[in-house]
Amino acid sequence: VKGLTIIHNLSKVFHGAGLKAKALRGSAWTVLGYGTSQIIRLLSNLVLTRLLFPEAFGLMAIVQVFMQGLAMFSDMGIGPSIIQSKRGDDPAFLNTAWTIQVIRGFTLFIFTCVIAVPIAYLYGEPSLISLMPVAGLAAVISGFNPTKLVTANRNLFLGRLTIIEITSQIVSVGVLIFLAWLMHSVWALVIGGLVAQLTKLVLAQQYMPGPNNRFIWDRDSLKSLVHFGKWIFLSSIFGFFVQQGDKLVLATFMTIAELGVYSIAFFLSSAPWALNLKLNQLILFPIYSKLKGLNSRQLRPKIIKARIAVCCLLLPPLLILILFGNHIVMFLYDERYWEAGWMIQILSVGYAISVGTNIGPFYLAQGNSKLFLIIVVVKALLMGLCMILGGYLYGSTGVVVGIAVSNFVFYIFSSAIYSHFNLWLWRLDIFVIAIILCATAIAYWRIITV
Repeated sequence: VKGLTIIHNLSKVFHGAGLKAKALRGSAWTVLGYGTSQIIRLLSNLVLTRLLFPEAFGLMAIVQVFMQGLAMFSDMGIGPSIIQSKRGDDPAFLNTAWTIQVIRGFTLFIFTCVIAVPIAYLYGEPSLISLMPVAGLAAVISGFNPTKLVTANRNLFLGRLTIIEITSQIVSVGVLIFLAWLMHSVWALVIGGLVAQLTKLVLAQQYMPGPNNRFIWDRDSLKSLVHFGKWIFLSSIFGFFVQQGDKLVLATFMTIAELGVYSIAFFLSSAPWALNLKLNQLILFPIYSKLKGLNSRQLRPKIIKARIAVCCLLLPPLLILILFGNHIVMFLYDERYWEAGWMIQILSVGYAISVGTNIGPFYLAQGNSKLFLIIVVVKALLMGLCMILGGYLYGSTGVVVGIAVSNFVFYIFSSAIYSHFNLWLWRLDIFVIAIILCATAIAYWRIITV
């Protein structure tokens, strides 16, 4: 009877109309969607590594680095602006944001065409001259994505959003695998990416509730978007080096094939970290935006509960990767990709620190995008310094180690930020870091005793 009462109470909370119920439903959809997405990615990755050669993944990694670089170098923070703004449901505000987004998409495509030749010359890969512009069409397509995708996120209505993401991924993977079998070329990866964006756009227009966007240029809305987005713009530039700096640096130490192997290691090891970013963006950011009137004493217990939940969900898979990453790669992939094993183990240590000690973008929800810029700049500088120093001392191995070490160093800085706002959970941090270091020690002991 007591058990049934607990289940009944949980059901009431989960199906309620309050913020907690929305957060629980949103979290469930996010985890379900991301888990399904990663399973699809893993299965397609296993098929593609047998149909394509490592150089194809290396070439695609270079294309994605510069595509993301252009996207982040022009990021005006439209999504976060809509989520945190009081005008987040105002049609004039939303349509102005959409107009900027469309213009940005075409601008990115033009820049992609301009830089294609220099990048091909830089890496000695003539195929990049044609690969880059075609891949750049994805920016044009995504520029037309309706703002009702963002407003659904703002209101924590993530069910249809998740279904659209998964459906577009399934369609894309089906096309991608067929083309890889037919062409045995990196073009399969490029075209598959375009299909994913096009499918998402069509599904969003047809099945997301709310009015479709139209071109509007409202000065007050533009002023509000620029005021909040200027710091997001600068932070995105440095955020690019946080997210893609590893591939930029490693490209100077590795061949294209070796970079392709690293992309496999990054894909597997970064999955829990990427889910943490997704939870921050889709769940914690909207929740913090609705709770921005609370002081640190009121906010602290809510953050503790969220941190414990995230750690229980994401730390176990990272610990498994630290301990058994090399065995997992040898089981899943052929010997051409086995070098990814040790990379996964090292990278997972850094991601575990990042996931286990992060409390989410509370400052961004309060409109403090300037602090967000400072945090991203510091992280980018620390990561760059650690990678360059590691590469100078130990080559490509040192760069990979430097990525993991940078997360330890950044923790000291982030702790100072949290402490300033009286939100540093040092007892929980000590417990989490101790577990990670124990797993790392066991993994290292197993390696040296083989």
